[in-house]
Amino acid sequence: MSDPAQIAPLSDELANSLAHDVTLTTVEGVLYGLLSLLTFIAVYLLIRKGLRNSVARLILLTVTFVMFGCSTAIFAEDADINIQQMKALGPSAPDLDGILKSNLILQNYILGDGVVVWRAWILFDRYSPFHFLLATCLLGTFVCHFLYVILSLYGLVPATRSDGLLPFIEPEELGSRKFLLTVMLLITNLTATLLIGYKAWMYRRFFKNHDSNRSKSQIEKILIILVESGLVYCAIWILVICTQAGALSLTASELVATIVPHAVTLYPIFIIILTSLQKSHHSTAALIRASSQDRRDGDCEFGQRSTLAIGSFRAAPGPAATYSSDPHITQSGVDQTGSALQNSVSLSSDRDRETRPFKSTPIIY
Repeated sequence: MSDPAQIAPLSDELANSLAHDVTLTTVEGVLYGLLSLLTFIAVYLLIRKGLRNSVARLILLTVTFVMFGCSTAIFAEDADINIQQMKALGPSAPDLDGILKSNLILQNYILGDGVVVWRAWILFDRYSPFHFLLATCLLGTFVCHFLYVILSLYGLVPATRSDGLLPFIEPEELGSRKFLLTVMLLITNLTATLLIGYKAWMYRRFFKNHDSNRSKSQIEKILIILVESGLVYCAIWILVICTQAGALSLTASELVATIVPHAVTLYPIFIIILTSLQKSHHSTAALIRASSQDRRDGDCEFGQRSTLAIGSFRAAPGPAATYSSDPHITQSGVDQTGSALQNSVSLSSDRDRETRPFKSTPIIY
């Protein structure tokens, strides 16, 4: 048995280092636990909705597993580093393959951006100019990711730090290269969030002009949540950029470094869950075509190849659907589109009802 007299107290430096490692491990463990729960929910919802008839759901399921696998590897490596640091009671960490870990993190960034862009993409019609804008942003993210990997392989930028984020603690050594990827990630996510916000505004304006007494629909609530969560996600990237610029302390920088790799996985999976939940309520074509409202007579036209906002139907060419306060949807082709339009859409005549202007065909999701 050890003599208590021989047990020396820890120095302030070692005690602070130990407390720091415990804090980082705890924060990362909580985030990983939340990520595990959301991943389970997302997988359950995707499988429950069926995978055989939807390529999109198969892709989303694959993306979910890949991102969760990358986060698991990052968490395991960080936990091992922190445990070894606590055992050694010192700041040194084992020499790990930084490039491999950096690529795991960067892969999650790219996959996460893909999900965010997809969510905004399907809110717009097929030939919308906003598709070009979103595609340009996503392409820019891919190019910056490729350039960063090449630069790290040639040693022009450090691969990663032991705390797991892109190297940003020594800004004077990197120059403008430190902003290569993070600024593009911020631009892509901010663009997608603003476009979703634009569609939410159009949707709200359309119904406000026709029914001032209506309460928020399921679609509107989900769009608002997407916008708010997107702004929070963009704020995280702003924090990363501030950290890269050296505006935060070392402790705050390492805390951001611990949070971000898992936050970029949490947000896309959160979007997948919201999408799956909303899909169970049979969303309608009103959102995507709200901007097609005829301001001269107040009609809402479901024109050529109109696409559902968050739904799984397309409106085929045919007569215009006119807004009214009829509490029933009288056209059989949209009798399953849910409660969002049950108090707002009816056909303009019996002849219109017979022409079946809506065609229920599956689209992206």
